[in-house]
Amino acid sequence: MAIAVVGGGRIGALRVAMLVEAGHRVVVVDTAPVRAMPVPVHRNVHDAFPDPDLWIVATPTAAHLPALASILRRDPCAAVLLEKPACTSPQLESFRELLDRHPLACIEVVSQYQDSAAVLALARAADPRADLVVSFVKDRTLDEARGRFRDPIAGVLGYEWPHLYAIARSLGVSADDLQTFDPDRSRVDFVDDGGYLLEARWETTCHDGRRLILHSGIAGGSSRLFQCGGGDPSNYRLVRSTTASGAEHSLWLTPSGAADASLAATRKCLLVTEPRAGGRRVTTIVDDPLRTSMSRAITRLTARQPRDVRRELDVIEHTEMLLRLRTWTAPRVVTHAAS
Repeated sequence: MAIAVVGGGRIGALRVAMLVEAGHRVVVVDTAPVRAMPVPVHRNVHDAFPDPDLWIVATPTAAHLPALASILRRDPCAAVLLEKPACTSPQLESFRELLDRHPLACIEVVSQYQDSAAVLALARAADPRADLVVSFVKDRTLDEARGRFRDPIAGVLGYEWPHLYAIARSLGVSADDLQTFDPDRSRVDFVDDGGYLLEARWETTCHDGRRLILHSGIAGGSSRLFQCGGGDPSNYRLVRSTTASGAEHSLWLTPSGAADASLAATRKCLLVTEPRAGGRRVTTIVDDPLRTSMSRAITRLTARQPRDVRRELDVIEHTEMLLRLRTWTAPRVVTHAAS
């Protein structure tokens, strides 16, 4: 299959390595100089393959919309896989208008945790009425110093937050529970460093009565809004389900960067089950959501049967709501200054 990857940064390079390993013919399109690549690199979409089977947009988020527009100008029927999130909050209406103008395009937003074997295992094991925590923490300081893209608008909400949202939806949380802020049942906290959001915590009671916490931080182990209670506090991905009786399932996903050095490395997750009566059980789950989600998305796009791209815009509306809340003086909306 002939695949053109738009964006030669870290995630673009990962995509290229996996695609080449899978036997695809690949080119990269990037207007800026990129690291050494094992495939041809072009400066614009018109210089890519004469007729690509698939495009993958792996640019920084703010460049997704212009990249997609360029692809659709070249081919209004193109099959395109976009990294998550699809666009930034200010671009949301323009993105919808672009979709409306190109009804024959086949577009999907990659959602690695919708296809995750580990998340599916938790969904099977946990009580669907149980309270839920999804918390991802890493330290982006070194990455940003090396030139990795920085989201000056959304900050922490623009990196791992779409994954938190997707996991919550996969575990039964409704879009309605995530799109409204009710001070009687919701609270949001931010940690702000001179206008740049380093950490956020969203807590709400869902309409079915379960309690939900979404939390993410990008300053490593200096988290002020949530303590994970295990693992490496500076780099972890945790999904925890807790029943009213105290029975708990903790899913420790592979942390960020754990397998970057070797794409063939086995990615292992741990599902820790702790019944109230005791008898702690640990299950090891082999999972490679980045590779699996891309492979399945390619299959769907090739068959012209993608997941509904508009459903993936819900998370941008959720992020937009949180960014609006950040500017309000409202009960149960708290902004902490970074220490």
